[in-house]
Parts: sequence; structure tokens; C-alpha cells
Amino acid sequence: MKEDYVGTNKDGEKVTLKAHGGPIDIEGIAVAVVNDRLQLQKVEVFFDPMMMFRQMEKKVNA
Repeated sequence: MKEDYVGTNKDGEKVTLKAHGGPIDIEGIAVAVVNDRLQLQKVEVFFDPMMMFRQMEKKVNA
């Protein structure tokens, strides 16, 4: 994480997490739809964003 994260929470409040300089592990799954010629038609990516935020917060508050 090289730059600070700045966003808005569900209450409309500005949230800032300071960069910690370390890696963040993001795991998930991608589902691709292809046609009969194996050409990509659609891609969907699924992951838990809270896992990413917990890593950001944990390292900053450590």
C-alpha cells in the first residue's frame, strides 16, 4: 500500500487510512463467459472488500 486510501463510508463520512508501505493480499474468483471460438464475452470478479480494508487498518494500527 503506497498511497493513502480516501473514501466515503455508508454514513457519508470521509475516511482516510494512511499508507503502510506493505503488501495487501486480495483473493477472489473471476468468472469468464466465452463464445464457441473461445472469445471473451463477459467477465465478473468477486472478492470480499472487507478483507482488504482489515489488512489496511491492521497494519496502520499495529
